Amino acid sequence: MRIILILLFFSMQQLSTAQNIPVGSWRSHIDYSIVTQLAIFNDKVFSATPNGLFYYDLEDQSLQTIGTVDGLSGLRITAMLAIENQSKLLIGYEDGHLDILDESLEISTFNALFTAEIGGSKKINDLQYAAETVYIATDFGIVLYDAVNNQLLDTYLNLSSSGDALPINSISISGGKLFASSSEGLLIGDLNANLNLKDFQNWNRFPSPTADLALLKIVQYEGQAFAWFANNSIQKLIGMNWEMIYQPNTPIRGLKIIEDQFLLLEGNELKQFQNDDFGIEITLASNILINDVITHAADYFFATQAQGLLFYQSGSETKLKPQGPVGKLKSLFQIEQFTFHLGEDQPGFSYFENGRWQYVSQDINGNLLPEFSDVALDLISGNGIFLSEEEGLYSWDTETIQVLGTSTVNIAKWLKLAEGPNGDLWVIVLTENDGYSLINASQNLPVSFDLNPIRTIKDYLIAFNGDHYFSTDFGLYVFNPEANKSRILNSSLGNGNLPGNQIQDIHIDLNGQLWIGTERGVAFFNNFAGVLEDENVDASKPVFEGFFLFDDIPVNHILVDGGNRKWMSTRDGLWLFDENIQKNLLHLRRTNSPIVNNNIQQMVVNPISGELFLSSENQFLSYRTDASRAGNSHTSVEVFPNPVRQTVDTNVSIRGLAYNNEVMITDLAGNLIHKGKANGGTFSWNLTNYSGFKARGGVYLVFSINADGTETYQTKFIIIP
Repeated sequence: MRIILILLFFSMQQLSTAQNIPVGSWRSHIDYSIVTQLAIFNDKVFSATPNGLFYYDLEDQSLQTIGTVDGLSGLRITAMLAIENQSKLLIGYEDGHLDILDESLEISTFNALFTAEIGGSKKINDLQYAAETVYIATDFGIVLYDAVNNQLLDTYLNLSSSGDALPINSISISGGKLFASSSEGLLIGDLNANLNLKDFQNWNRFPSPTADLALLKIVQYEGQAFAWFANNSIQKLIGMNWEMIYQPNTPIRGLKIIEDQFLLLEGNELKQFQNDDFGIEITLASNILINDVITHAADYFFATQAQGLLFYQSGSETKLKPQGPVGKLKSLFQIEQFTFHLGEDQPGFSYFENGRWQYVSQDINGNLLPEFSDVALDLISGNGIFLSEEEGLYSWDTETIQVLGTSTVNIAKWLKLAEGPNGDLWVIVLTENDGYSLINASQNLPVSFDLNPIRTIKDYLIAFNGDHYFSTDFGLYVFNPEANKSRILNSSLGNGNLPGNQIQDIHIDLNGQLWIGTERGVAFFNNFAGVLEDENVDASKPVFEGFFLFDDIPVNHILVDGGNRKWMSTRDGLWLFDENIQKNLLHLRRTNSPIVNNNIQQMVVNPISGELFLSSENQFLSYRTDASRAGNSHTSVEVFPNPVRQTVDTNVSIRGLAYNNEVMITDLAGNLIHKGKANGGTFSWNLTNYSGFKARGGVYLVFSINADGTETYQTKFIIIP
C-alpha cells in the first residue's frame, strides 16, 4: 500500500521547491565569517561564531550549522570544551548559559549560572576539566560543575585580595593545582591540600608586574607557568617574580598548549616556543587574523576573523564557511522575492532567494561598492534601487549593479527612498546648507520643504493619494510636493491624537489604513484626504480585550502579511493579531521560540512565500508564516510538503490560492475532513480532523472557492503513514 501511494504521488505533481520550509518553522541567518573558538568533538571540528555554531565533519567533509533554532540556549559563545571520556561538548555563553552537546547532537542546558541572583556579568570565560570536574571561569568567580549529573558542585566567589568579587579570565590545572588568571594577577589554589578554596585567604597570589595590568591567560609548559598579560607580553613565573620573554609589536591573539606544543597566535602567524623563543611555524595570507587553532593528525584548523574556518594542510589553505549573509546586520528590506541584508560598515549587500544567501560586493566595472543604507523597487524598470548615503543611487537588475546619475542639488547625504503610486521613485536628502530636500529620481527634480533637519526621520512612505509620510521623533510629518502643503500630526486631539510623538514605524495595510507605531502604543487612520485640508484628523487606537492595544508600551515595528493580519514587535517579542485586532494569534518570545532577545527591532516578510524575517541585537531569524500575498485568482498553486509524512510533518500548506478563499479538504469518498479560510494566498492544516484525531494515510482532495463561487480550484496531496 505504501509503494502504491508513493507512485500515485509522483503521478500527481512535482516535489515542492527546496526553498520551502514548513509553516511554523524557523531558520537562522548568520554570518559565519568570524570564528572565535574551536573544538574537536566526535570527529567534527566545531567553530564558534558571535551568533551561532557550525561544524566540519572530518569523515564526509560536510558543513552543518547549529543555532538557537536547533536548541542552543543563546548567542555569543565565549568558551568551548570537549570532554572525550564523557562524550560531551560544553558550550559556554556570555549570559552564563552552559549547553551540553552529546554525540547524537542532542542539546541539554545547565542554567544555574544564568538564573543565579548575582549582580553584574555572568559571562563564562573559560572551561577546564580535571578529575571528573569541570572548572568554569566566570566574571564573578569559579564554578565547579558535574557534567555527568548536570549539577553544580561548588563555587569559589569573592577571590580578590580584599575578599571582594573578582572576575577570572582563564584557568588551568596542573600538578593538583588550580591556576586562575585575573586583573590582580595569578591566583593558585592547591586542590590536594584539603584547603577551603571558598576562602580568598587560602589562595597563593602572584601579583602582576605592574598595578592594573590584567593577566589574560596562564598555561603550564615543561613544569613552568607562562602568562599572557594585557600589555601584549608573554612572561614566565620564576619564584615570586615575572620575567619578560616576549613582547612583539603585532597584537598577540592567543596562547595554547596542544599536546606537547606551546603555541602563540600573532596576527596571521602561528608561532611555537622552542629554545626559549617563539619561532614562526606557519604564516597565513596577510589579510587573515587568527583567533584560535586546533590540530588533527598533521593538519591544522584555524579560527579566523573574517575568513571563517581555515583548513591548513601541507602549505595549502582551504576556507570552510556555511553560506549566509555578510557582515553585522544594519538594515533589512524586502523587494518581491528578495530579502536584502545591508551590513554595518560592509560594502555592497547580501540577498536571500530560494533558500540561499548571495553577496554582491562589486559594481559592473569591478569597483568595490559603497555601504548602502536603503533599498526600493523601481516600478518602471523592475530593478532594485540601492541608496548610499555618500554616493547616491545604484540600480541592480539581479545580475549587475551600476551607479545612476544624480541630481544637481548640492547633496551632503542621501537618506531614504520611497516608491510613489505612479511608479516614480523619491529620495529624501540632506543638502549642504543643512536642509531637507526631496528628489524625484525619475525626473531629477529637487523639492524643498520645511521639515527641521534636527529631526530624525525613521521611516518614509508615500500614500496612494501622493502624500509623503515621514515618521520622526516629534510626530508624523506629512507633505505633498505638488500642492506644497505640509502638516505635523502628533498626540494633540484633532491633530492626530497619536499615542505618542516619537514615531517608530508606519505601514499601510491591504485595506488602505495607515498603521502607526509609537513609543507609547499603536494607532491607525484612513482619512488621507483630510490630512492636508485643515480638517480635524484623529487616529483610532485599536482596542483589544477591553483595553487600548499596547497602551503606553513602545511598538518597534508593524508589518502586514498577505492575509492583512498585523504583526507587531515590542520589547516583549513578536505579536500576531488577526485583521481587525480581535484575536491574538501568536506571541513569540524567548520562552517559546528560538528568539534570544525579545526586543525585536526590524521585520520584513517575503510576500510570495510568507517567510517572516526578524532581527534583534546580534540575532537574525526567519519564521515561516501561514500567509502569503494573493490576488483575485489562483496562481501557481503548490502543496507542501507533498507527500506528507506523519512521522515527520505536523502540517500541510497550500500556497497560491485566491485571496482569503474558503478551503475544504475531503477524502476520496468526498467526506469533509477539514474546512477553513486562507490567509491571503496560503492555507495550512495541522492534519487533524474535526474529532481531533490525526488523519489517516491516503490521498486527500483540496477545494478552494471564493465567496460568490466564481473563482475555484481543485488539487490533491498524499499522506504517508
